[in-house]
Amino acid sequence: MCAASVTERVLVLRGGALGDLILTLPALRALRTKFPGARILLFGTFPQAALAVPIAVDKAQSLDSPSLVPLFVNGGCLSRFTLKGFDLAISYLFDPEKQIEQSLLSFGVRKFVPGPYKLAAGQHAAIQLFTPLEKLGVRWEEPVPLLPIGLDKRVSGRVAVHIGSGSPSKNWPLNRWVQFVAMLEPLITELFVIAGEADKNQLEIFQRSFRSPKIRILENVPLLQLAATLATCEIFVGHDSGVSHLAAAVGTRAIVLFGPTDPMVWAPIGQHVTVVRSPNKQMDLISIDRVREALSF
Repeated sequence: MCAASVTERVLVLRGGALGDLILTLPALRALRTKFPGARILLFGTFPQAALAVPIAVDKAQSLDSPSLVPLFVNGGCLSRFTLKGFDLAISYLFDPEKQIEQSLLSFGVRKFVPGPYKLAAGQHAAIQLFTPLEKLGVRWEEPVPLLPIGLDKRVSGRVAVHIGSGSPSKNWPLNRWVQFVAMLEPLITELFVIAGEADKNQLEIFQRSFRSPKIRILENVPLLQLAATLATCEIFVGHDSGVSHLAAAVGTRAIVLFGPTDPMVWAPIGQHVTVVRSPNKQMDLISIDRVREALSF
């Protein structure tokens, strides 16, 4: 009788934005529990892929690495593929022609598991991303993708808001944000206003519309620095965005506003997360009073 094969090296391919990576962390942690002695290498989108190290994977590299080029080329050269000797590969990349799967198997990967590239309605994203691992005997563990960053540095009265997202349709109208912050400002000690590259125009308008010595602008802050700052906040308020997932992942109480997207699939997970959903998927129907009620101020 042959001895059972041992899984010593695991390769994970995961693209997507910040929220996509965070929603994959429970699956990666469960994979680590199943194969505690294995070396797990993640190829992902940076800088967010680095968040998985070391809590779920041993090392993270960019999907743009030349090491991966042979995977995407029909008949890719084995001699140029430097990532040899993997016992298991899991890919969440779009692969309709199974080019990546066939390449990995031809390059010596013993077992390949395809993960979902596009998620379906009706089930939370974290569960859909985990489900393919069940065939490996991996068991569902803690669904909350907590990141152990600054968990003992919470500051009372410090609040953060993210006034943008990856899509204008997911954003609360800017005049609501201005009114909301004006309402909130007397009740808090400090307010971080977060904005990324896609939020530049909104941030400029916001800064012209409201000023306070309590406001600190965090524009295009490095990801790990942003995570550490969010971990010091008592409350976070934002949209369906990667920043909201990051705030929830560092354990900050999060109020997340949803319009066109489905919170049953995309909302951050945890008892510390409150979803405020528009009744007709239009963000302008979310009132300031509803958000204030969720804050319990």
